[in-house]
Amino acid sequence: MQIVLSLPSGPVRIRIEKTEAVRPFLLATDFEAASLHALPHAVSFASQFGAKLVVLHVLPAAPIPEGFHWSKTGDLMQVREKARMDSQRRFEKLVPQNAPMSIKPEFMVKFGIPSDQILLASHALKADLIILELRRGAHTETASHMPWDVAYKVACGARCPVLTIRN
Repeated sequence: MQIVLSLPSGPVRIRIEKTEAVRPFLLATDFEAASLHALPHAVSFASQFGAKLVVLHVLPAAPIPEGFHWSKTGDLMQVREKARMDSQRRFEKLVPQNAPMSIKPEFMVKFGIPSDQILLASHALKADLIILELRRGAHTETASHMPWDVAYKVACGARCPVLTIRN
């Protein structure tokens, strides 16, 4: 198999021998512009390698709906289910079911700390690749000194390669 990478110096062709079955690729998204920019790349990579693509969205452990007030809390499980369904609808709008794609991504919602949930999902799936977006922050000069950054934690804790896509 041959893939072509577009680098600033020009396209580079890389030949890869496929010796065993490819396990799923995991794309983490927060539905922001940068992570949506990564989706076509993830679909293309998964398609080229014949891998299943799983798209993961991580919500806070206790999502707080708009207009939240403590006197109307209801059941936490109902709040979580509503948040999960809202995320599912956002994903379906992003990837219409009848869209011409070589692969159909699966969607997964988890609750908790994003870096932890990304790593847990990748371990559970036995993912061959984690795909993350990187966005330029307002304070780029200090970004490398923030160990709580999601991409940093995932890259350090992953058992598979981590592909970062910069927007």
